[in-house]
Amino acid sequence: MPVVVSIAGSDNSGGAGIQADIKTCDAMRCYAATVVTAVTAQSYRGVEGVEYVGDEMLRLQLKTIFEAMTPDAIKIGMIPCESAVDIISEVLAGNSCRRIVIDPVAVSTTGHSLSGNREETIAHALERLYPLAELITPNLPEAEYLSWLSAVRNKEDITLFRGAEECAKQLRRYLPSTSILIKGGHCEGLVVTDRLYETATSDKALDFSAMRIKTLHSHGTGCTLSTAIACGLAKGNTLRKSIEDGKAFVTSALARGRDLNIVPTGGPLGFFE
Repeated sequence: MPVVVSIAGSDNSGGAGIQADIKTCDAMRCYAATVVTAVTAQSYRGVEGVEYVGDEMLRLQLKTIFEAMTPDAIKIGMIPCESAVDIISEVLAGNSCRRIVIDPVAVSTTGHSLSGNREETIAHALERLYPLAELITPNLPEAEYLSWLSAVRNKEDITLFRGAEECAKQLRRYLPSTSILIKGGHCEGLVVTDRLYETATSDKALDFSAMRIKTLHSHGTGCTLSTAIACGLAKGNTLRKSIEDGKAFVTSALARGRDLNIVPTGGPLGFFE
């Protein structure tokens, strides 16, 4: 069975983070191993607390995983601080890990920061961790923020980066070997289009579109998509095939989630048929 390691935060409400990653792997017939970076206290009302597990525990979790198994793919989500970036980067590089998917989440859907020093943590990850990834999966606001940060770090003239194409162009200069999937869920319209910008040698973007699912329950959508893509990569599929299958899975899970009736709004997806 393909093995996917999720390096992410815990969501006690069960809809996002490590919990969503495990469910996604189960649904897609992959084995989920986990490394918890932080514990959160949250519900559909918002995030009430975030606590980093600490450098020693993070390092021990990674050590025991890589001593016991050889992952076929790795998904990285919430990273709470700069020291966590350093530890994860060192371990992944030291184990020559490939097929890494990073969901660059730093702020919850309700607007709560998920890292102690957001700008410094993300900037550090942009320099040390993101170059190790095969794919990063920012939504459009995240892509705009990452583009701005990359310009700051390169001491370029600072402008506001607007739109997927402009953001991808900036990020590809900074991450020439990492593909970028900019998610279109924040844009309006009946169709949601995620746009893939492959490595710097590729000239054209590739669109992955699906009808928008009207629902009040979309908690954990980004976590689920990145993990679903990692599952496809773990099975040996191409990046494009993995994205296509991952987007189809998330679209179906959003439709199933409408009928779960667990919380009034901001509920989880329906991972299983």
